[in-house]
Amino acid sequence: MTNNPHSSLHKSEAIRIPFYRNVKMINLLLQLLFFLIIGILAFWLLRNMFSGLAQQNLKIQFGFMTEEAGFSISEGIEFSSKNSYWKAFQVGAVNTLYVSVLGILLSTVLGTLIGVGRLSHNFLINTLSTAYVEIVRNIPLLVQLFAWYHVVYLALPGIRQSIPLPGSIHLSNRGAFFPWWEGTDTTRMWFGFIGLAILSGIGVLTIMKRKERRSGLPQSKILLPLLVFSGVSLLSIFALPQYPLHLSSPRLKGFNFQGGIHFSPEFMGLLTGLTIYTAAFIAEIVRAGILAVHKGQGEAAQALGLTPLQIFRRVVFPQALRVIFPPLANQYLNLTKNSSLALVIGFADLFQVSQTISNQSGNAIPIILLIMGSYLSLSLFISTIINWFNTKTEIVTR
Repeated sequence: MTNNPHSSLHKSEAIRIPFYRNVKMINLLLQLLFFLIIGILAFWLLRNMFSGLAQQNLKIQFGFMTEEAGFSISEGIEFSSKNSYWKAFQVGAVNTLYVSVLGILLSTVLGTLIGVGRLSHNFLINTLSTAYVEIVRNIPLLVQLFAWYHVVYLALPGIRQSIPLPGSIHLSNRGAFFPWWEGTDTTRMWFGFIGLAILSGIGVLTIMKRKERRSGLPQSKILLPLLVFSGVSLLSIFALPQYPLHLSSPRLKGFNFQGGIHFSPEFMGLLTGLTIYTAAFIAEIVRAGILAVHKGQGEAAQALGLTPLQIFRRVVFPQALRVIFPPLANQYLNLTKNSSLALVIGFADLFQVSQTISNQSGNAIPIILLIMGSYLSLSLFISTIINWFNTKTEIVTR
């Protein structure tokens, strides 16, 4: 076998490609050029912004946030007029987070029920669900917030003529009063047991994962850790000399209710409006996700003898979740950002409190930057959770 010098020469020439003909190098240079252009544009915009601010004698600084607020906030965590602007901003952020989390949970439950109802063979359920979606989706959210606040909650009777509901719930023009759990002397000790229960559940989960890797057989990794956590938590209640929590029900004393938990008309109007409005869009997402599952899946499960409820819970809905969750994240983000409409009904959320700080301090630009950063952080946090769930539930094809 003889070596051909000409063939080796051709191979070396084929390997040495000029950089201006190398596809990978060209792509890299184009990306660097794109980022360079974006950087120059951003630098130019920032330079113009700071130049304009300097001409108007305005500065981006946050030292004023440590000054005394001079106004009070009745909603949310405890706050007085002597606290700083930072504390006021914190109160608004917590209120926004609170109403957003509750709105996401309630709208998900209601939207799922309405979405399933739209697929029901029952004429009444199907018609009512369809009417709900078509009516609510086509009325602007701002109008709905005004209606719930002014027409419903402010029109309720006074505190002494409040409307009693099952479960010791009372509604009046001062808001809603619900029973709530209150701590006792052993609450802190019980929280320590809860931490122990969490560690025990994590330990059992770790052991089960190791066992699964060794045996190669899939195992249910949710039920047993959950049982361990629940068992340790419940046993700790009976081990304590006093129950760590007791249910406090609202009772009318004088001119107001005492005990339980109170939600203002502003909070109830905002929460109800966001929940009702977002649930209409979630219902359509749920309906589309269920219809995306091939009907042959249900027919096969029916042939195996499963009941309609079992088919829905164990076959159809788990597969529909993979279709439902990506667009569902958009509705969660919309609900969070729509909470800024609380300004029109006087709820002390992040945007409303920030507007008050801006009007009093005269520092509009730093406040706007804080608002943008807060909503951006909250939206990215929600997106991260949804993306994590999508990653865990995706079908891996090899």
